[in-house]
Amino acid sequence: MLLYCLHSGGAGPSSPSKAEAHLRAHQRHTKRIEKDSKDAKAYNGLCNPAAPFPVPVIVTFGLPGVLNASNDVTVAVQGLKQHIKTSCGTTILFSKAGSAIVGLYVSADMGSAASIAILERFEKATSQGTQVMQVCDINPMSPYTFGVFAVDKLSDFELVRKNVKTWAGGYCAAMPLTRPKDAEMKVNIPGGDLFMGLSNGTSVAQTGLSSDLEARAECKTTKVIHDDDCTKLSVRCGTRGSDFIKFNPGKKNFCDNLKAGQVVCCSSGTLPTNKLEPGSDGTCATHIISSGDTCYDVGIPFGLDEDDIASFNKASWGWAGCGRLQLGQVICLSKANTPMPATHEGIACGPQKPGTKKPSGSFGGWDLAKLKQCPLKSCCSGWGYCGTTTEFCTESPADTKAPGAFKGNTNGCISNCGTDIVNNKSPPKEFKRTGYFQAYNPGRPCMHMDASEIAKNFKELTHVHFAFAGITADYDVNIP
Repeated sequence: MLLYCLHSGGAGPSSPSKAEAHLRAHQRHTKRIEKDSKDAKAYNGLCNPAAPFPVPVIVTFGLPGVLNASNDVTVAVQGLKQHIKTSCGTTILFSKAGSAIVGLYVSADMGSAASIAILERFEKATSQGTQVMQVCDINPMSPYTFGVFAVDKLSDFELVRKNVKTWAGGYCAAMPLTRPKDAEMKVNIPGGDLFMGLSNGTSVAQTGLSSDLEARAECKTTKVIHDDDCTKLSVRCGTRGSDFIKFNPGKKNFCDNLKAGQVVCCSSGTLPTNKLEPGSDGTCATHIISSGDTCYDVGIPFGLDEDDIASFNKASWGWAGCGRLQLGQVICLSKANTPMPATHEGIACGPQKPGTKKPSGSFGGWDLAKLKQCPLKSCCSGWGYCGTTTEFCTESPADTKAPGAFKGNTNGCISNCGTDIVNNKSPPKEFKRTGYFQAYNPGRPCMHMDASEIAKNFKELTHVHFAFAGITADYDVNIP
């Protein structure tokens, strides 16, 4: 969740009474539609169906006296408290009141109840001018991150943004070595007992879960669905949260980067391979890009990441990278021959001209550039049109260096590129000289030369171009 909220009491500093009025008004517009008993659960931080459990966290404070202890900061923090009541999952909030801006980051599994409790502690600390507070452990086994940063001048917003970005990226904000003593506090977190290695007082032996994670060839899996977090997944897997994290190592900030469709391990072992095989004709396994596709979305069902897809498509036609996928583009999801690109009506040259047949045998993307070349070896532009000017003949390869891929906002060139005059080092065996003859009205008193005099008077000519010559119905030459 990403939200910006504004609390303003006018040109001057906000007063508590005005702040409360603004917050109440804003709440009426932002409260969720559901107004039954289920809504109360959300407001108590129980968006996650797992039962809350007190979890000890270490709170780190910045130095006091950095901020001016104004009502504006207090009002901005109160705004965050109001909005976070209805927040589920990873949350990023920015709140402004007067000249104060406060930024907040909460990781997916923490829950709003715990966030509000920590925010209340920060609200008290701001009265002493404290600017930053965090619950942060870069240890990948820790799924909980909370960070809040405040400024009392609008011009300092970039400081807020940078710190929130740091937490969102899986890192902790830099804290001064000389600072107030860290404090431990217990906060209620949904499913917190799972990550504490407990399950409502039930022992590991009673649940049948082994404390030793035995290695297997392949793990049992489940698929991430919309709004899943590590707590929900561990419950669905029937395992402790701490074990669930161990079953899925190797990815930094794993719990904050879950995506729908992702396959995760519910037991020890490696994720099953679901790799695609090349087609029987020797072409790689293909996918046609549709609206909204990303490399991640396309690859995740088959255990492929962006690097895998990029390696398969080094020679694929039009491959400009995962950041420049084109609607209708054909890409590889396995090794093997490059696929033929999609065709387009109206194209005059290149492999995307309708009716173009793929090369026989084994071939690569650069072999496709030789298909359907322009007449007279003129240039084939990246758009598939023939010409002899720079618009058609200028090469502009994309950073991927793949065939048929060009830099943005350029035309590119597929074949017979360049406008240099070639094969002009050696003279021909003989030169040809062409004359131009134009004559009419042979009855006038002067300038009435006819064609019969050309050979006599212009012996150096080898060819003559006649103006106004015509062709008769029986394909004879008619010179008026």
